[in-house]
Amino acid sequence: MSRDLKKAKSIDLPESVLKDIPGALRSAVAILLDKKQKANKGRITLVYVIELPNQPDKYGKLIVDTDYKSKTGFKGNGVISGGIVARSNLKSQTLYEVIEGSL
Repeated sequence: MSRDLKKAKSIDLPESVLKDIPGALRSAVAILLDKKQKANKGRITLVYVIELPNQPDKYGKLIVDTDYKSKTGFKGNGVISGGIVARSNLKSQTLYEVIEGSL
């Protein structure tokens, strides 16, 4: 979630979020269903939307893949990615369905 490419583009999540992912998930202002993942791959992928201090035009997001299957055989739910996006990117009704909260 915090790699050089994201840092170079300034879209990496703040260290405070990465140090407390369970807290960030609990404090999400909205939970979205990723319609594209469901349509293309039949997967249920949730986007947890997080408000970021001093960034009124952006949201943090944590991507949770349900029924995740790793290369080592692990099965479960897991945070697979995260980053910072413009608020407008998450408001697309074509890509996302709000299941809880609001944007």
